Amino acid sequence: MKTASRLALVATLAAVVLAGCVRLQVNVSLHSDDTASGSFVVAIQEGAGEALGMSDEEAVKQFTSGANSNFANSTTEKYQQDGFVGSRIVFTDEPIESVSSEVASEGFSITRAADTFVVDGPFTPAEQNDETQIPPGGEFTFSITFPGKVTEHNGTLAGSTVTWDLTDPPASLHAVGGATGSGGLPPIVMIGVSIVVFLGAVVAIGAAALRSRRRALEETSNADSGGVAVPSGDVPSEPDVAPGAAVTPDADDADPDERTQP
Repeated sequence: MKTASRLALVATLAAVVLAGCVRLQVNVSLHSDDTASGSFVVAIQEGAGEALGMSDEEAVKQFTSGANSNFANSTTEKYQQDGFVGSRIVFTDEPIESVSSEVASEGFSITRAADTFVVDGPFTPAEQNDETQIPPGGEFTFSITFPGKVTEHNGTLAGSTVTWDLTDPPASLHAVGGATGSGGLPPIVMIGVSIVVFLGAVVAIGAAALRSRRRALEETSNADSGGVAVPSGDVPSEPDVAPGAAVTPDADDADPDERTQP
C-alpha cells in the first residue's frame, strides 16, 4: 500500500473512533530539477486519547504504528502544532514519478511538460465505505507548491501553492504551474545591485555639489575683481632697485627728443 494510502486509512479510522478529531496533511513542493520534497502528517487533537482510555502519545503510536514511508530519503519525526499531536514523515529530493505514485491512487499523476508541471487525477488514498466515512471535524488536505506561477487549478490558491480539501474534493484534482522560477534575481543579488545603485547615486550627487561649489567660488572671485578675470599665468615683476639709487629709464622708455640729442 502506498504511503498516503496507509496514512489516510489510519487517519480515517482514527477519525471515526475519535469523532473527527484528526488531521491528515500531504504537502508536496516541486523543484525545477524534476524532484520534490514534502511531508505527510497524521495527528490527533490533544486530549483525544482520553476517549480511548489512554494518553495521546499511546493513541498516536497505536494509530501510526504501520505508517512508514517507501521513500529512499525520508525521516519520521514527532508532530505537535495547532493543538494536534502525531507523526510527520518528511521526504526530500525524490523523483516526481515516485512522489505521484506514493501520494495517491492510480490515475493521479505529477508530470513535467516543457516549462510547466501538470497535476491531474483523482485523489482517493483510502478505500472508504459507509463504515469509514470521514466524520465532521476531520481535517484532510493535500497541498502542492510549484516553482513558478500557477496558471490553472481547481483548488484554493495561495501564492504558488494549491490546496485541496480532501473531505470534499473535486472528482479530479487539476493544477498547472511553472516548472521554473519567475526569472527574477536571487535576493542576495538584488541586495548587491541595490547597494551599487545607491553608492552610484551618492557619488553623482557629491560630484554635482562639488561642481556647483566651484562655480560659486569662481563667480565670487570675479565679482571681487570688478568682473575682470585674473590671469592664471605669471605676472611680470618690477626690477629690483637698491634703496636710494636713481632709477634710470630704459632706452625704450626715454623721451624721443632726449634720444635725438648728441
